[in-house]
Amino acid sequence: MMGLRTVHGMVTVVDPKERELRLKETEVQFCRVCCSEGTRILGENGEGLPLEALQAGDVVKAEVVEEAGRLHVQRLVVLRPAWRLLESFEG
Repeated sequence: MMGLRTVHGMVTVVDPKERELRLKETEVQFCRVCCSEGTRILGENGEGLPLEALQAGDVVKAEVVEEAGRLHVQRLVVLRPAWRLLESFEG
């Protein structure tokens, strides 16, 4: 097991059944992260969120630990929800 590291990216896929997210870290780099029942997911105002509240386009910061070749999220924070990006184009 490796130590805690931070991954920043945009959510591209949310799979609540498998409790997985796919994050786009750069234009060419993606990663898949796993969330457990104990994963803390926080909205941009610090409120707790269920995994199902995340959506493609959300910009997030995830604190992850690598175990058995998979990235397991300990804590995930929504830095900018997808709807905020859409809102900026409407103004």
